[in-house]
Amino acid sequence: MTLPNPLQQLYDLEKSSPQFYNQLRDIISGKEYRECVPHLRDDDLVRLVEYLDGVSLQIALPHSLFTVIVGS
Repeated sequence: MTLPNPLQQLYDLEKSSPQFYNQLRDIISGKEYRECVPHLRDDDLVRLVEYLDGVSLQIALPHSLFTVIVGS
């Protein structure tokens, strides 16, 4: 199956680029992306979810906030 253009752009991004997350943000906030995603099915949807899960940002909590949330 031919992928919609915004998905192909997403998968073609160079993950090691310092601009990766800016480019990712630009694609997923675009109209074409938002219009194609609700129509994805089966393997295409699974691939997108796995891709986004694999490139998600890891948020590091400051130690003081971690102590407040978890306890000392």
